[in-house]
Amino acid sequence: MIGVAEDGEVFACNLTTDGSGLTLYRWANDQADTPPEIAYGPGDPGLVRCGDALAVRGKGASTQILVSSRNGKNVAVFTTADGATFAPTLIDVPDATDGNFGLSVAFGSGDTFWGTANGASVRHVAFDLATGVGTTE
Repeated sequence: MIGVAEDGEVFACNLTTDGSGLTLYRWANDQADTPPEIAYGPGDPGLVRCGDALAVRGKGASTQILVSSRNGKNVAVFTTADGATFAPTLIDVPDATDGNFGLSVAFGSGDTFWGTANGASVRHVAFDLATGVGTTE
């Protein structure tokens, strides 16, 4: 999956079926000669099968990257202090069903996101980075 931040930085991740080995790549811009850098990983953000969907918002040190799980009811929100290296915060959404966010996620306003998957209704989730908990609204 590929996403673009407000400042034009490009992010992509690989697909991992067991959650381990997830790598987030970052390009400073979309010029053909810009080399990729590793923004996270390879590592295990605490998700099972991830990389099918991601969303990006913000710019620089306020950039956030949302990566969902195809098999679980968790997502990971990656944040950064320097705009280059990212760390995940696992968000558990107890009232979701496994796989609810597997094929499409998008940030909403504030600390919310939207997600869905095949056969699932669209879910709107409010999340708290400090507690790692999300609640369907």
